[in-house]
Amino acid sequence: KTRRPIAVLPSMALLALAIVALATAAVDQTCPSTNRALVLRHRPEVGVHMSPSNFEIVELPKPADLGEGKVLVRNLYASLDPTQRIWATDDAQYMVPASLGEPMRAATIGVVEQSNEPSLPVGSHVVGVGGLQQYYVTSAAEGA
Repeated sequence: KTRRPIAVLPSMALLALAIVALATAAVDQTCPSTNRALVLRHRPEVGVHMSPSNFEIVELPKPADLGEGKVLVRNLYASLDPTQRIWATDDAQYMVPASLGEPMRAATIGVVEQSNEPSLPVGSHVVGVGGLQQYYVTSAAEGA
């Protein structure tokens, strides 16, 4: 396969703006019953920078039902990495490409808001791959 040039700076600026929008809503508690997320809508074209047209900020239902051993995490921080440009493509890579229609993959630091797991009580801080969204459900077995 032909390697694609990777454009980092405009992509990271776009993601940074989206994170500010998501974080502001999370801190201000402006949408406590929804889960605002930056969703990958379209893959970047060959040799073209990622742009706002590749993404959409959407309001998803906030996860409500937690299974046994699961926790609801509110993201506080998300990592913006050059590899997100690679994840957005469908090229062969070291991980499965990011899924279209799903929150963009990102490493996150968050706080447990609801818990069905004794080892992760409410208020615990966790590191995970929670994506560019306000909330996600995970477990200790999944690495939280």
